[in-house]
Amino acid sequence: MGETMNRKNGLVVWQLLLIVAAVGVVLVAFRAVRRAQSDVWRVVCGGDLKGLWIGFNMYAGEHDGLLPPLSEGKGAWIYQPAALIPEYWPSLADACCTRYSRHFMRRGGRKIFGHYLVKPREIQIDFDETNPETGYFYFNWVMTSDATARTVFDLYEELPSSAYSEDLTVPEGKGIGGTEIIPRLRLGLAESLGDDVSCPSDATIPVLMDAISLDLSKHNHRPAGANVAFLDGHVEFIEYPGKFPVTAMIAEFMDGHRVVIKPREFERH
Repeated sequence: MGETMNRKNGLVVWQLLLIVAAVGVVLVAFRAVRRAQSDVWRVVCGGDLKGLWIGFNMYAGEHDGLLPPLSEGKGAWIYQPAALIPEYWPSLADACCTRYSRHFMRRGGRKIFGHYLVKPREIQIDFDETNPETGYFYFNWVMTSDATARTVFDLYEELPSSAYSEDLTVPEGKGIGGTEIIPRLRLGLAESLGDDVSCPSDATIPVLMDAISLDLSKHNHRPAGANVAFLDGHVEFIEYPGKFPVTAMIAEFMDGHRVVIKPREFERH
């Protein structure tokens, strides 16, 4: 009798071990799928940023090298959509990060892992440039460090929208290369600034990036971080916290100052 009970107990233990092992395999597989999803999402977003950069480059080629103007909506921190539509946008779907694109897609489309990774043929991107939420942040001026960005952000608070298309005049030593100027983003900027080693290269000047936050759950990607498009045209994913512009200071600024509340009409998407 005791031997039979021992066998039954042993069988139960083995069954429990098999169940635990099966659950473990499922969890590992689920995590692998989630990692794969995050990797695909991050790559697609980087491709969208590259597409936007191509549009920016085309725009600049016909506007004396200047990149598109900043939205006049205070706190929006995006380019003016009207400046790019329809001549310079390779695809309207590139207007927003993949994470946000599902809010703007009206018709069709195929989902992968519950998200639009294959974009529908017929789409309509609607966002109010005075209050957008596209998942991207546009710099408009040359910022290469937290210190330079802080100078721009502080000045921006009192800046009229008519000045968004101009270079910024700042206190001596706080500008680019120790000057009094923080230039508007334009092609060939490093070359125009001269050979001084204190001047940044185009590869270090950010143009567009994913919006970030001190709250890691609000980042567009996993691991937490951002795709960043630089002035020389390359796109790089930088984990948070990392090198500029994916820093705590930038995240704090976006949390406290950037408009992130969508108008009610966006909710229907």
